[in-house]
Amino acid sequence: MSTPSKSQRAYLLDIDIGKSPSDISSIDSEIAQKYQRGLALVRLHTHPLGMVELNLAEDTLTGANQIKQIWAALHDEISAHLLQDGWAIEEIDSLKGQPIPHKPSPRCLQAVKNLVDNPHFVSIIIATRDRPNKLAACMQAITQLEYPKFEIIIVDNAPKSSATRDLSRELQTQFPHIRYVLEPRPGLANARNCGLQMARGTYIAFIDDDVTVDPLWLSRLVLGFSVSEHVACVTGLVIPSELDTDTHVWFEWFGRFNKGFNRRMFDLGQNRIEHPLFPFAAGTFGTGANMAFKRSFLLNCGGFDPALGIGSASRGGEDLAMFYQVVRSGNKLIYEPGAIVYHSHRQNYQQFRKQVFDYGVGLTAYLTKILIEQPSLIFTFIRKSPSGLFHIFSSRSSKNEHKPTNFPRELTSLERKGMLLGPFAYLHSRWDVAKRKKDGEHVSQ
Repeated sequence: MSTPSKSQRAYLLDIDIGKSPSDISSIDSEIAQKYQRGLALVRLHTHPLGMVELNLAEDTLTGANQIKQIWAALHDEISAHLLQDGWAIEEIDSLKGQPIPHKPSPRCLQAVKNLVDNPHFVSIIIATRDRPNKLAACMQAITQLEYPKFEIIIVDNAPKSSATRDLSRELQTQFPHIRYVLEPRPGLANARNCGLQMARGTYIAFIDDDVTVDPLWLSRLVLGFSVSEHVACVTGLVIPSELDTDTHVWFEWFGRFNKGFNRRMFDLGQNRIEHPLFPFAAGTFGTGANMAFKRSFLLNCGGFDPALGIGSASRGGEDLAMFYQVVRSGNKLIYEPGAIVYHSHRQNYQQFRKQVFDYGVGLTAYLTKILIEQPSLIFTFIRKSPSGLFHIFSSRSSKNEHKPTNFPRELTSLERKGMLLGPFAYLHSRWDVAKRKKDGEHVSQ
C-alpha cells in the first residue's frame, strides 16, 4: 500500500529566487526512477514565499525554466516581498520571469541581523525514545544553526537501551552545550516537563527527534516574540523531508503541518480568526513538532499536562492544550513561517495507521480536558457541535475538501473511532496521574 503513484511522488526542492538556480535532473539515480513533478519550497532572501509544483516532464529542468514557473505561480508574493524591501513597482515589473538581482542588506533581513547581534538565550528541548539514528540527523542540523546563544537538552524518555545516552555523550565531546537527562516515566508531556525544569533559556523551543531544522529556524522563532507585546508562544512551518510514497502524501494531507506562508497572530481580541471552532481548533495555531514558548509562561501554567501526550492513554493533545492555554490566558500566539523544520513522515503504513488513530484520541482527549477544567463552556460546546460535526464528516469542510482520492477509508474510520475513545482515554489517564501522585510518585507538571 506504500507504493506511490507517479502522479503523487514529488521531488522536493528548495529554491531561493534571489540566486540563480542550478539545473535539476528529474531522474533519481539512487532509485533509478524518474520524477514527473517537483515540489519546490520557494524563498526570497531566505524567507519562504510558497510551495510551487514544477513540471519535470523533461529529463532536465533548467534554472531559467524554474524561475519562469515560479514567477507564474508566485508573482503577487514576490512583488509584495520586494515592495516591503523598498523596491519600486517599475523595478519589479521589469524583473518578471528573471532571478532577483542581489542588493546588499535587504530590509527583510535586518531584523534577523539585529536579533543575532543581541541574542536571547534559548533552550532547545528534544524528547526522544530509542531512535538514535533520527536523533543524530536532528542534532547534525542543529549544529548548523545561525544563532549564537542556545543550549540543547536531550530528554531520554523511558528508554529500552543506552543508545540515546551513548550518542549524547559522543556529541558532548564536540558540542559541550548539549545536556542529557533521563526521564524514566514514559510520556511526551513528562519528558518535555523534565526538560523545562532543566532549561535556563528565556525562551524554550521544542522539536521532535524526526525533524531537521533550517539554519535560520531558531532566529526566526525568537524573532516572532518581538512581533507584538504579550507573545507567549511562536510556532513555525513544517515541510516534508520527502514525498516518495502514498503514505507520505496521505500524512502531508492528514497532518496539516504546513499552516501557510504568511505570518499570523492569534488572540481573543482583534486577532480572532473566522473559524466556527475558534479557539478550540488549536491545530490551526501550529504543531508540537516546531514550537517555542516563554519559559516564564510555561512555568506559571505548570507545564504540559501529563495526562495528555504520546505515552499516555490519551496518546496526544498536549501541544493543542498548551496552544489553547496561551490564547485563553489573554496572551498572543504567533505563527512564523520563516521558522522552518523538515519532518520525516511515516514510511510504514502500519505506523501511519496507528498515528491516525492516536491523533483522533488526542484531539478529543484535549477537548475533554478543556471541558473538565472549564465546565461553564458546556453550552459553548453544544452551540458549536453542529459546526464540529460538519467539520469532521462533510466532504465540503476545510478538513476534507482536499482529501487525496486514494486516501484509505480505513484511516478515516480509525480517526473517528479514536475521537470516540478520546474522552474515556483522558479520564483514565487523568485518574492514573492522580493515583501516582497519591502514591507519592513525583509527576512532572
